[in-house]
Amino acid sequence: MPASELDVQSIADEIVPLVDLPAGGRPFRSHLDPGKKGSEVVPIVADRIRTEFYRRVGVEDLLSSTASL
Repeated sequence: MPASELDVQSIADEIVPLVDLPAGGRPFRSHLDPGKKGSEVVPIVADRIRTEFYRRVGVEDLLSSTASL
């Protein structure tokens, strides 16, 4: 979907609830894929690879307590 066809209100609608979350409760990242191109998979795969690498080199303590990959 070309940028000219994006609905900017849908992006704002996704951002507002994140801003309203209390400090410390906001996610590290959020995903919005208005073009439905499947880009949500990229951070999931990157997190899995990072987790495997940290465990392999023995620095698991750098992983967050919620890392379950």
